[in-house]
Amino acid sequence: MKVLSLRRFRYLLLSFLATAMPVIVVAADLDRTQVIAQIAAAAPGEAPDLTGKDLAGVDLSGVDFKGLIYSPRT
Repeated sequence: MKVLSLRRFRYLLLSFLATAMPVIVVAADLDRTQVIAQIAAAAPGEAPDLTGKDLAGVDLSGVDFKGLIYSPRT
């Protein structure tokens, strides 16, 4: 029976993990603070221009978008 070297075992393990485990990458264009700042800077009754911005993964919980009343997350 052939014994795997430690180096080969590590390589095989890393190769398996790299293909078997899903990788989630979230890269938003703006972070939470920047989104809130843009909403706050918009004129009353106007919507901020977030056209084409990737907001995936941005946690906006606790933000009241009608009056932009921010309550910190607990």
